[in-house]
Amino acid sequence: YHATEFIPALQTFLHKHGVDKLFTPHSFDQFSLWRQVNFLLPNISENIICALPSILDQHHKVTSCQLTDQDACLDGALIRTGEVNPFTNGTSLQGMHVGHVHAIFALPKHYPSPTDASLKYPLVYVEWFTPFQSSDLITGFYHISKSTRQGGHPYAEVIEADWLVQNCYLNPR
Repeated sequence: YHATEFIPALQTFLHKHGVDKLFTPHSFDQFSLWRQVNFLLPNISENIICALPSILDQHHKVTSCQLTDQDACLDGALIRTGEVNPFTNGTSLQGMHVGHVHAIFALPKHYPSPTDASLKYPLVYVEWFTPFQSSDLITGFYHISKSTRQGGHPYAEVIEADWLVQNCYLNPR
């Protein structure tokens, strides 16, 4: 899944949701994984966000996600973060951020339960892109790039699946 910052992101998430700071997740822990999350949206029959390579039909529509030996073709997703961004205020992107979905999962049963009763499952590991900046004058597209922390590590986070709004397509420059 190429989730290089999974353990630190999960640890931060657990601590933020009331799990004792002495508890440490390990790379050998086993997690239940989902292949995809489907959303039914108004005026859109179906919207799929994959954490595995997509299977396309003859019309290039995603029909499902597959488990293969090839590198995952991870989906970009619009994620509701509530962040204030002057470039998106008053637009349909207000409060949104783009992230790459790497894994959709549940915590192992032996993990301590977060004290936050409002916590919803499944959980999602995402690697963030930079916030939206001004859009291109010709295409109207926003230019974003992978967000990194000091040292070049991806800026990653574990979030609740209900933060996901819909998939989004990213075009390389």
